[in-house]
Amino acid sequence: MGNLGYQAQPSESGDHSEMHRVEKLLRAAYSYCASKAQLSNTSLTRDLPAASLAGPPLPISWDSEAELMTALDKCTADDVNLSHSIERCKLDAPVAFIHLHENKWFTLGIFVIFKGGRIPLHDHPNMSGFLKVIEGKVRIRSYTTADQSGVCATVEEESHALLDSSHPPCVLGPEDKNIHEIEYAGGSENESETYQGRPYASFIDFLSPPYKSDPDPFSESCNYYARAQVESRCVLRKCPPPRSYWTEDLPYCGQSVEDIIEELRRNYPDSH
Repeated sequence: MGNLGYQAQPSESGDHSEMHRVEKLLRAAYSYCASKAQLSNTSLTRDLPAASLAGPPLPISWDSEAELMTALDKCTADDVNLSHSIERCKLDAPVAFIHLHENKWFTLGIFVIFKGGRIPLHDHPNMSGFLKVIEGKVRIRSYTTADQSGVCATVEEESHALLDSSHPPCVLGPEDKNIHEIEYAGGSENESETYQGRPYASFIDFLSPPYKSDPDPFSESCNYYARAQVESRCVLRKCPPPRSYWTEDLPYCGQSVEDIIEELRRNYPDSH
């Protein structure tokens, strides 16, 4: 799937310079998942048998991952009208979530982490994901483990990254860097982006397949972890979610995507 240093490449699927970036992102997400399903001849969902796309044959982009990475890399906070969503905060949650789109193939949303907040150590069972910072800075600690099936997972590799909007999207795979925590590490320049004096950082989050529960981005299918040292080994122990962690749902205030999604659902009927 790649690594934290993945460099997004320009798409070769044609000139769509007039297309809004959110629309490009949605189209790239559907194309990526359709290609992934057909190339692996498996379903992207946990509860469905292997399936091929219904309807007339659709072109598979062999560069669909690069196309999705490029679409993510070009999205900005202005493209999703982030400030208008944050203006609708009513609570003092450490983290907010903006739901953009979800189907049986993937979930796409925006996380906002306020100063002092973090998304605790958690996993993404059998999932692939891409994360693109669009505001401020976040610090990500990622872990690759030998086994996630038991109560404890032995860490094989640990990596840290400090990301802002100038960095390309980072990647997690079903096994590689699948467990991570994300914390606020700085707002925009001079921490000018604030809500009621609370600086924040934000990132777009793409996961395929989605968590089981809809629309909760952290359902019972997500496991939380705490670090522990066993002899000379670093292990991650499953634990309940921290009481200090909770989220507020915010509305998406960017470009209307209903018509685009309806078209994509018609073209990709197996996605819903």
